[in-house]
Order: sequence, then structure tokens, then C-alpha cells
Amino acid sequence: MTGALRAAVIGAGWFAAQNHIPVLVSRAEIVPEGVSRLGTAVLDRVKAHFGFAFAAEDNRTVLDRRPEIVIVASPHALHYEHAAAALLAGVHVLCEKPMTLDPAQAWHLVRIAKACNRHLLIANSYHCLPHVDALRQRIADGAIGRLEHAMCSFVSVTRDVFTGDRGLDGPMNPLRRWMSWYRNRSWRRLAGEGRTSARASC
Repeated sequence: MTGALRAAVIGAGWFAAQNHIPVLVSRAEIVPEGVSRLGTAVLDRVKAHFGFAFAAEDNRTVLDRRPEIVIVASPHALHYEHAAAALLAGVHVLCEKPMTLDPAQAWHLVRIAKACNRHLLIANSYHCLPHVDALRQRIADGAIGRLEHAMCSFVSVTRDVFTGDRGLDGPMNPLRRWMSWYRNRSWRRLAGEGRTSARASC
């Protein structure tokens, strides 16, 4: 891909407004083309706040405008439907976790991406954070000796996810600051820099 990339967001809820969209619109090569979510009042607010050219409650209307890349951050049960529609419309997709609720649907998305020669990425990039890379290297270098057992814990800010519509007005919190780094990394990959989750020729 060369030049500006026309981007859309399907499911512009709290998480997308707090994490995905601010990083998306901060990139010089991205044009915020379209946004979709239910609720016209909040949809209009998201459109105006982030400078999207177009907004609609129906995601198909957004896809009809032929964006080049799309974030799917809708409710989990809709990820399959929305990601499949975007891929079949010829759009590269970054899908928020979980990819789908049914593993068979997830594998079907992979097959669609391959058949359509589109990128399909899942927003699961914590392992790419600089301090995780540094820790991995230190362990590989023997900093703690022979590794016999490891237990990992993932901690997320769930209270805000379940209780508010933050993300449009508040300052960037520490979580969002370091999440912005890996969102940028994901977008570079979606734009064609580096590896992708699923890509093949028809």
C-alpha cells in the first residue's frame, strides 16, 4: 500500500474510543473515513470528536464507501459477522479480541482472508511491548537460570470498560499510553509492514 489509507471503525464503543481510534487518527498516513455504532447521539459525537468523514449505524453503509482498512471492535458476538463482511468487501481487518466466540468461525475468517488476499490481524500484541521483548531476551540470556515453571497473569482495566463512555474527553491514562505503542505497531503491520496473521493469494 502507498499513500493515505482510508480507515473505518465498526463498533466505536468505549474501548475503541479510548484505545484504537486515538492511535488511528494520530497517524499521518490514515484518513478517518467511516465509523459505525448503534445510538445516533453517541455516533455523532464520535464522528465529530475524531473527525470521521462519514458515520452510520449500519456497518454495511460504512463498508459500501470502500475503506481500505477497518477495525472491528463491536460486541464479541458480532465479530465474525462484521469481520467477514469487511474481508469480503475487500478490506484489511484488525479485529479486537476475542476473534470470534466459535473457533470454527475464527478458522472460517482465516480462510476468507486467504481467499480474498486480505490482511487479518487480532489485537493481541502485548507480547510485542518493548519491556516484554527485553524480559524475554534476559531470560534467554540466562538471567534467572534454567526456567522450570512460569505462571502469567493478565490484568486489564475492566471497571471502565463495563461502566462508562470514557475515551472521548478524558486525558490519556497510563494504560492507554503504553497500549498506544502496540496499537501503532498493529497498524504498521496492517498497512503492510511486517508479518500478518493471514494472507495468501487467491
